[in-house]
Amino acid sequence: MNTVKPGTHTINLRKYGFDDYFVSIQTSVEKQEELNVTLRPQDGILNIDSRPVKGRVYIDESYVGDTPYTGKFTQGKHKIEIKSDAFENSVTDIDLNFQGRVIFVELTPLVITELSVTERKIAENQKFDISRSKSFFDQAKQQLLTEDYVNAYSSAQKAGELAEDIDEDGIPNWLDMQPYVVNNYLYLLPFLIFLVLGSTFLFDWRRCRINLDVEISIEDVHSGKDTIVLIKPIIDSQFSNIICTIHLDNAFFDIVDISGDYRAKLGMLVPGKHTITVELLVKQKRYGKALIVKTMGFKVK
Repeated sequence: MNTVKPGTHTINLRKYGFDDYFVSIQTSVEKQEELNVTLRPQDGILNIDSRPVKGRVYIDESYVGDTPYTGKFTQGKHKIEIKSDAFENSVTDIDLNFQGRVIFVELTPLVITELSVTERKIAENQKFDISRSKSFFDQAKQQLLTEDYVNAYSSAQKAGELAEDIDEDGIPNWLDMQPYVVNNYLYLLPFLIFLVLGSTFLFDWRRCRINLDVEISIEDVHSGKDTIVLIKPIIDSQFSNIICTIHLDNAFFDIVDISGDYRAKLGMLVPGKHTITVELLVKQKRYGKALIVKTMGFKVK
């Protein structure tokens, strides 16, 4: 314990590795002063750099800047991570003191590992035509020599994909029915065949189908004479034959096989109103049948 004269005094505390501490106190004869101080450890300076390219620096998972980087951080444990496109992430754990640290990182291009993997894939698929894969592989190595790391990595990835899947349809060569044909085309082929056959059938059906109509006329409607009805089919396409069914006054009268206009003798009808119904059934040349039914009323005098 030290004795000082009453009055105002400035106290300066210093310790190696800690921040200086300054405080002013007022002393008197009647009172004993007690001072408890916790010194703050000095921040350590971090100097971080990387090659062959710049990298993004993360301290304790927080981005702080790009290399080359300098900054102050509290003493203690820290996780330093450096990231760069087309390079493997570099992670370093340090215990920082007030003297600071210099960290230099040699980043590893991803293309180096990717080329090794791709070379194995090419060797495993030699029985297939992997010329495109080899072309991208050679391109990746050339880009690596010119330090075009991003494009070199992309080319190496493409080379690996093509080595395992030549037609890029998502199915490995060894599982693919046709490794040189995109399987989507194979799945589409039956549909295309069906579409072509269906279209051909539809065209032929439209060409051969029959638009059918019939005209009915009465030639003589006098009592005491035969009543004659003229049936005239109207057909706009080829056909094989026509079956004509005639009903007189809702009763079956006759059925005949005709090929054109037909004169049907109904006989001598009693005076009054009568109806005739004509049903034409036409067999189309190739596809099915066509049917039309018409009814006409007439009066016998």
